[in-house]
Amino acid sequence: MSIEYNMARQWLKRYQLQRGLIDSKMLRVEVLKEKASSPGSPKLDGMPRDQKWNGDGLASLIATYTDIERELPEDIKMGRELHKQIDAFIKRLKGQGSAEMKLVLQMKYLDLFDWTDIVETLFLGKADFLEKEDSYTRRTFKIHKNGITRLSELMGEKELQEIICFYGEDFDFPDSKSE
Repeated sequence: MSIEYNMARQWLKRYQLQRGLIDSKMLRVEVLKEKASSPGSPKLDGMPRDQKWNGDGLASLIATYTDIERELPEDIKMGRELHKQIDAFIKRLKGQGSAEMKLVLQMKYLDLFDWTDIVETLFLGKADFLEKEDSYTRRTFKIHKNGITRLSELMGEKELQEIICFYGEDFDFPDSKSE
């Protein structure tokens, strides 16, 4: 049983989403630490201040960022596992055009490059690149689409279960095949 194109794309995007989660948590910790270490401003203008902020607020901030810091190693471990799993699956592509498909999929879903960087990596060395950049961009999108299509043909029940486990059973997969 193979899975659909869009499900295959979502399977590939798991690493990107995990990296985003890790980056967001790290930024949140940084902001919470900054807030916890910032001294309150003195009441010089006679204006009323928020009475909620006291030692309990500081303790709450510290507890929050400490809890997040405890979660991060497991999140990072999961990110590494997803990276290895996705990379190993991409490397299973065989046949005509598989080298370009592997490169595009690895750059997009593991290296998290944007499309411009991918197109330039593939074709910047071509003498006519500047004149035909749009054509090379379309070609890159086609390589990407073919790669995902071929991967979706290799995927089965195990990968479907991984998608459901990662996103949850209620996840509504997008219908669009673009990007």
